[in-house]
Amino acid sequence: MTTLVTMMDAPRHNAQPQDEPLVMGPASTAMILTMAYFSLFNHPLREDELLRYCHFFAISPAAFRDTLGALLDQGILVKSGALFHLRGDDALPAIRGEREARAATWRVRVARSASVLARLPFLRGLFLSGSLSKGTQDERGDIDFLLVTAGNRLWTTRFFASLLLKSIPESGRRNFCMNYFLPEDRLGIPDRTLFSATEVACLKPLWNTPGSAAFFKQNSWFRAFYPNLEPAAPPEAPHRPPFLQRLLEWPLSGRLGDRFEAWATQWFIHRLSHQLATLPPDRSPEDFRIGPWEYKGHTKGFHGRLRKAWHERLNSLEAAFGVQLIRWPWGRTPRPGQAPAEGFARLPVPLRIRRHQL
Repeated sequence: MTTLVTMMDAPRHNAQPQDEPLVMGPASTAMILTMAYFSLFNHPLREDELLRYCHFFAISPAAFRDTLGALLDQGILVKSGALFHLRGDDALPAIRGEREARAATWRVRVARSASVLARLPFLRGLFLSGSLSKGTQDERGDIDFLLVTAGNRLWTTRFFASLLLKSIPESGRRNFCMNYFLPEDRLGIPDRTLFSATEVACLKPLWNTPGSAAFFKQNSWFRAFYPNLEPAAPPEAPHRPPFLQRLLEWPLSGRLGDRFEAWATQWFIHRLSHQLATLPPDRSPEDFRIGPWEYKGHTKGFHGRLRKAWHERLNSLEAAFGVQLIRWPWGRTPRPGQAPAEGFARLPVPLRIRRHQL
C-alpha cells in the first residue's frame, strides 16, 4: 500500500515497518470516515457529494481530486458508475438506485403532507428530514418532518398535530412523522453530534422557506462536522399563512392562548414522561427529549446504536485496509459561552475541530 500523493496528506514518517499500519493523513481520513458513515445507511456517494459532505476537514477541490485518485489507486475506494464506495460494499450502488427510484414516487406524498401541515396553527417553518431529505426512501420508510412553531406555542401546535393524526387512518400516518418541534425563538439544537449535524445539513425547507435562514444560522455549529458544505439557498418565495391557520390562531393568540399553551405543556409532558419511562435504560439522551421549548421524539434508540456502529465500522476498516485513521470525535460539547443561544439576537459560535497535522 503506497502513501498518498498530496503533501497535506503525507504520513507521519517517511518509512514504517511493514507490520505497522499506514498512518493516514487528514484529507484521506476525512474521506474514508465520510464513506464509512454513509455506508451505515447503504448510501454510496457521487464525487460532488463526497466533496460537499466530507467530514471534519476543509479540503480544496484540487486536493480532493488528488486524494480521491490516491484512495482509488490504493483500492480503498471503488468507483461504480457515477458512485463511489468503500472496497467490499459492491452492493450499495444498486441499493441506492432502487431507493432513489422509490423516493421519486414519494414526491407527491411529501407535497400533500406539507400542504396539510402548513395549516397547523402557529406553524412557522417546516423541514423535510430523514432519508427523503437525502433523496432516497426505504420500502418501509415514512416522511420525517421538523416543525418550527411560534414562540410560546410549541405544545399548542403539537396538540393540533395530534388531532390531525387521530383523524388519519393508521395506514396513512407514516406520511406525517412529526418527531421534532422547536419554537422560532429557541432554534438551537443542543445535540452536537455527527448524526445531528448530518440531519441539520441535509434538511430541506418545505414551507415558509425564507425563514429557514434563521434556523441554519442558529445551528451553524454543524459546519464543524461539515466544513465543505453550505446549505442550499431556499427560494425567496412570498409567505402568506393559509386562511385555516389564521382562523385557528385568532382566538389563541392572547391570554386565552397562553392559558391553553400552559395546559397543553403540562398535559403533554406528563403524558410523554410515562412513555419516556418505558424506553430502554441504555438509550441515548439525544433520542428523546421533552420540555416547554422542545419536543424530540426519537423513541427507537437509533442515535446510540448508530454511534456504536460507526466506531465498529472504523475499527473494521483499519483492520481490513491496514491503516490508522484519525479519530475525530463523534460529538462535541460546547465550551462555556458556546451553548445554543436563545432567540435570533445571539448566535452560537461554530465549534472548530482542530485539524491534525501529520
